Amino acid sequence: MKKVIILLSLILILLGGYFHWQKKDPLLITPSTERIILSKPLSEEYVSDPFIVAGFAHPDWFINNEFPVTLTNWDGLIISEALAIYTHGKHEGGLMPFSATVTFEKPVYNDDGFLILARTNPTRNSSISEHHEIRIHFK
Repeated sequence: MKKVIILLSLILILLGGYFHWQKKDPLLITPSTERIILSKPLSEEYVSDPFIVAGFAHPDWFINNEFPVTLTNWDGLIISEALAIYTHGKHEGGLMPFSATVTFEKPVYNDDGFLILARTNPTRNSSISEHHEIRIHFK
């Protein structure tokens, strides 16, 4: 009976350890798997004027410590442009923190829009073009 209890305890400890290590912290990533992490706003979130964009990006997204952020309405019409600025410090995995303040006038028709973050690409070389896009809603 004592051996069964010890064996069951050992199995429970091993299972607990396995499930604990399976949890993935979204901020503990490597540059090879994620090149940008948007902390705020989140996809489908409601935003009002002005709002903050923040997260972490791979160093090659930046030129002169910045990259472009574009806000469009539901139909793709640009309603605001801003620059995401490197905010100093390094994130685990080699990503760099950034933030931007986006100001806009709420569209009259339809409360849906898109936030687009684009890797800086001064040569317009399509082979290095990258962007991250999320749907947002206007308050």
